[in-house]
Amino acid sequence: QFLRAHCNEMEREGPFDGVIFRVEATTDDGRMVGTQAGWSREPWTREWFDAELADLKACRFSRFTHNFVQFNATPKHIAWEDDEGWRVLEAKLRICGWLAREGGAKGIAPDFEPYGENHGKFDPAQGRTCAATAALARQRGAQFLRGIAAEMPDAVILTLFLNSVVAGAGRADDPPAMLAREHYGLLPAFFNGMLDAAPPGMVIVDGCEN
Repeated sequence: QFLRAHCNEMEREGPFDGVIFRVEATTDDGRMVGTQAGWSREPWTREWFDAELADLKACRFSRFTHNFVQFNATPKHIAWEDDEGWRVLEAKLRICGWLAREGGAKGIAPDFEPYGENHGKFDPAQGRTCAATAALARQRGAQFLRGIAAEMPDAVILTLFLNSVVAGAGRADDPPAMLAREHYGLLPAFFNGMLDAAPPGMVIVDGCEN
């Protein structure tokens, strides 16, 4: 709604080629859900977002050629072995890809920083080795990416960070041992999974937030 009302004013006054925007919708029972906090086991229904898509389609962008649907890795941790939870998340990414494609956006802007529960750090208390957990994370990265690609195989994935957040591991004598201790140590495996599933026409950008 905000973009529909102000997109041309924003284009006149801003020095940018586009914006990152969240999409919020109202559920059948009146609750608000949205892409800023979509990382959870709670499923979405595509029809909840019909009005928001209509707003996007009504925007008459001229300068803003690179707009992105925001999707944050918050608020809940979905266990790597939780098949149903990841099926739900993949379906949410399909909705995001649909919104981006039909709304004329360039792609999706994921933020993998856990503002809620951390999913990126290896936890030995879960009873698996770091290597085994990383293998699961790689499967889930592919699943995450397939959700987007099913609706928008030529999407640009503009992340705030990819491996730049653990760049020191590339210079370490023992990268796996370092990643086993890092706050984001499982994310390189997740990102490898994204690369495994990326169609040839997709672009994945490390925004190098640091």
